[in-house]
Amino acid sequence: MTNLQMEEQLSKWQDVLRLAAFDEWIFNRDRIPNNLLYAGDGNLWLIDHDDALPSYPSPSGSANSQLLQLLSHNKSEFELFNMRKTLRTFVAEYRSIDWEELFQLLLPHNLTGSIPMFNRHIAFLKERIDYLDGIFTESLGIRQRELNLNKSLIDSNTKER
Repeated sequence: MTNLQMEEQLSKWQDVLRLAAFDEWIFNRDRIPNNLLYAGDGNLWLIDHDDALPSYPSPSGSANSQLLQLLSHNKSEFELFNMRKTLRTFVAEYRSIDWEELFQLLLPHNLTGSIPMFNRHIAFLKERIDYLDGIFTESLGIRQRELNLNKSLIDSNTKER
């Protein structure tokens, strides 16, 4: 599948913004197009997480996700605000993760000898949640922090008089 075909499939995928939020949360800069496999049934498989959760970033730093850059390309400010609104809904899901339960599920099978690294990654992810709104704003390239439509309407009405 060519890059253009993959971008077309991404734009149709109902979970593309969920994936974009997740990639930004785990600091994965390297998602598209070579790190997705089209399953042929409208779904995509996520592969190659080697660049996720690197040891150097600040929890407040933007990963400048390639996926968010692609999705925000040529979008109006209004469309970007709507995208950010949707991205914000996923933050609540991240906050509700039961980390202790996750730890218990993974420990017996995969974490033997890796507990300090697991704890470091979890601490990073927990802290990063608090910065995601600003990170989404930056990654989407939103120029204005908030649209004040009421003020704009008041200003235009005042000028008309």
